[in-house]
Amino acid sequence: MPYVGIMGGTFDPIHYGHLAAAEGAMEALGLDRVLFLPNQQPPHKAGRPVSAAAHRAAMVQLAIAGNPRFQCSDLELKREGPSYTLHTARALKERHPEWRMAFIVGMDSLVDLHTWYEYRTLLSLIDLVVVTRPGYSVEQRDAALAALGPELASHVRVLETPGVAVSATELRERAAQGRSLRYLLPDPVIHYVNEHRLYSGTGEQPAASKMHTPWSMLDAALRHQISGERLAHTYRVVEAARELADRFGVSRAQAEVAALLHDYAKAMPPPRLLAEAQKRGLIVDPAEEKQPHLLHGTVAAALLTEQGLIDDPAIADAIRWHTTGRAGMTALEKVIWLADYIESGRRFPGVDPTRAVARQDLDRALVMAMDSTISHVVSRGWILHLYTIHARNWLVGQLRRT
Repeated sequence: MPYVGIMGGTFDPIHYGHLAAAEGAMEALGLDRVLFLPNQQPPHKAGRPVSAAAHRAAMVQLAIAGNPRFQCSDLELKREGPSYTLHTARALKERHPEWRMAFIVGMDSLVDLHTWYEYRTLLSLIDLVVVTRPGYSVEQRDAALAALGPELASHVRVLETPGVAVSATELRERAAQGRSLRYLLPDPVIHYVNEHRLYSGTGEQPAASKMHTPWSMLDAALRHQISGERLAHTYRVVEAARELADRFGVSRAQAEVAALLHDYAKAMPPPRLLAEAQKRGLIVDPAEEKQPHLLHGTVAAALLTEQGLIDDPAIADAIRWHTTGRAGMTALEKVIWLADYIESGRRFPGVDPTRAVARQDLDRALVMAMDSTISHVVSRGWILHLYTIHARNWLVGQLRRT
């Protein structure tokens, strides 16, 4: 019998607290998967405007993209009227009679459970899993369980998990004040909030959206090509590129687009990458024929230009050379190369010192990153691209002249 966790909520926005709770419940209970159900019209939020259901569902999809055991359902979004948990539980039972269901909620829901619609009937259908947050009251927990009585309380399990002390209300306020949401929401969700200016219209609109092709169109085209962790990596590169561009006087608009699209062809099988490059006469080094994955930047730049998604040669070059680099790199090319190397999800020896240097010196950080990359390639017995050697030596010469 599949044991499925159900996490309902407004998700306005979904944040790391939700994801940590779902992961903690899945691990503790041995759940087969967790189903996220954004509400259509939450009865307990009648006094507050809620973001459009399509926005909230999109944010959930972005947040869970990297976890195959997390899924999103539009069951409640298709229902008119208030979203009562009992109605959802019954609908899921009808669709999936073989499921055993555990509804995952926070401690505040346990305290308020007596106010829920037909909560006694609900507890006869499901398990209620209460995930704690830092600083919760043990006394409140015990009082809430005692008020249910032994029979109903037997359907409730409280999980002590290392939760994340963050609330959606606080996040909306931060966004409205223009404060950072980083490390509180997944990067793709931050990007979505900013792009759509969801909270009080003060979220940061990417400067790239002012370019010829709308940002939303570029983003949609990208998501047809890559997904999951590769997509999450891309959004982290956008954030890193934005910071580097601002720090070193590079066009933020160009940096954002180049970062967003740098891995556009990353998911292509190596034989196809090689064929696409050969067809266009883009092979510049024997290393590319033996290791076609090196061509994903080159092929991406060509395809994006041909498809009319980009019309800026500087952006195309930044995408093309982000894998190998080259002598005479432009400032934009340097920013994209380095952003790809130091984005916040990278975890390998030497990346933290490079991040520290990148706060002060773009060229010196690039040399550190390229030296590390060259050592890694050589240690694996791979073929080193000639252009990477040229790029590294050129950068060292630049530093010696300053």
